[in-house]
Amino acid sequence: MSNLTSLTNARANLIAKYEEATANPKPSYSVDGQSVSHSEYRRSLLEEILRIDELLAREGDDNAGPFEETLRGIT
Repeated sequence: MSNLTSLTNARANLIAKYEEATANPKPSYSVDGQSVSHSEYRRSLLEEILRIDELLAREGDDNAGPFEETLRGIT
């Protein structure tokens, strides 16, 4: 499996988790000194998606290869 495929799959999984977390939002709470922050969980999912987006952009740049761009000058 290539890096591009792995990153794409990871991103899709994170987006599915984020969609689930936002479709059925849960409140943050504390019990016996243990705290659970669902808003922090959603924020961490978004941050991870953004990190993967950056990696995908770099991966795409590496795989782009040479290219030609046609320009026309008009006088």
